Amino acid sequence: DLDTPKAIALIWDLLKDSSYSDEEKLSTVLDFDRALGLNIAGEIDIEKTSDTAKSAAPSDVVALAEAREKARLDKDWKKADELRAQLKKAGYDVLDQKSGGYELRKI
Repeated sequence: DLDTPKAIALIWDLLKDSSYSDEEKLSTVLDFDRALGLNIAGEIDIEKTSDTAKSAAPSDVVALAEAREKARLDKDWKKADELRAQLKKAGYDVLDQKSGGYELRKI
């Protein structure tokens, strides 16, 4: 029992809370979306929102994320993991998207 009505209420409370950035809100809503299977991600332009998050990150962080994405596409898992660790040290988490690409999230 996931108590879906309560989860939806939490999402609405989060969206109205001005103490969280738009990127934090999006990331959290997408986490809820994956857990609850609501297909919110299918209804919004993830590419646009991901680009917004990337533009908010420092250029060196974006470069690391792009290098990691290339390593991942090349199936160089060791290098991808090393780059993910560097991103974490820089204060960012990278979330791979099912539709391809990634999302950067400040941690």
